[in-house]
Amino acid sequence: AGKVARDEMRIDELVTASPDSAELRDIRDALGSSLKDLRNIASGLGMPGIESLSLVATARRALREFERHSGAVVQADIDDAAVDAALATRITVYRLLQESLTNSHKHAHGEVPQFSARVDGAWVQVEVSYAGGGFDPQLARRSGRLGLIFMEERVRLLGGSFSLVTAPGRGTTISARLPLQLQDSHHGI
Repeated sequence: AGKVARDEMRIDELVTASPDSAELRDIRDALGSSLKDLRNIASGLGMPGIESLSLVATARRALREFERHSGAVVQADIDDAAVDAALATRITVYRLLQESLTNSHKHAHGEVPQFSARVDGAWVQVEVSYAGGGFDPQLARRSGRLGLIFMEERVRLLGGSFSLVTAPGRGTTISARLPLQLQDSHHGI
């Protein structure tokens, strides 16, 4: 962000030195607008109160918020085992649910999405499945849609595994296996 702010100041200096340059003014305005958008996105990444939530409460919060915003219902099967999970794992579960359920609402044509979460030793396995049109995953990745890429990358950064099973006309299942606790080498969220 510091480099972007410095670049924005340099462009302001150029516009001041060349006030007749419409192109420079357009570049400055576009950069300012992009910086504003980036700040809005970054401020939305925080999740107030999640620090005090358990893994189960985090998953239930994501489900409640989705149901409230979409009006849809999710069939949930959550292992209520009282386990401690790293904050990065809880945030990843939340974001995975958020993205997967939003996609289900867009593409499942009113079908009820299913969510499950199971603790298996030092891991949590989460899965979201929904009927609907399904899609070609390679085509989706090449199209520039970032939801799948971000989900997969979040899971990978934590040392987990990510699986997507879908095909046109066959529905979609997204699965992730995440560590409950993180090694020092895993820093990403």
